[in-house]
Amino acid sequence: MAQPKRRWSKARTGLRRSTWKLDAPGFVECDSKFSVDEIRDAILALIEKHPVLKGRILEKPDMPIIVCDGVPSIEVVNHSDYDSLIKPFDLEKSLSRFYIIDTGDEKAIFYDVHHIIS
Repeated sequence: MAQPKRRWSKARTGLRRSTWKLDAPGFVECDSKFSVDEIRDAILALIEKHPVLKGRILEKPDMPIIVCDGVPSIEVVNHSDYDSLIKPFDLEKSLSRFYIIDTGDEKAIFYDVHHIIS
């Protein structure tokens, strides 16, 4: 039986697993007919449907809690160096981030979500 294809693979992205120990990154190819603005609108709609993507950590005296009022970043990049897109999270700001990759030849979404909300 053939194995199902993953949304992204190490071979496709070139990611080194050591760079994403606390992250859950992913990759979604987009049809080139969609504009960057349409892709951004789709990401915003996804975030509205899944408020946990707005999650951030709020430090309380007793214990930290997750509140869903953060603003995940959505950046447009023109390269596919995925390792450079995975960075430590500022837990007080957002637990997710999105990149619209527009290389001219292809369009894709690369997302990075902290394991706490993945």
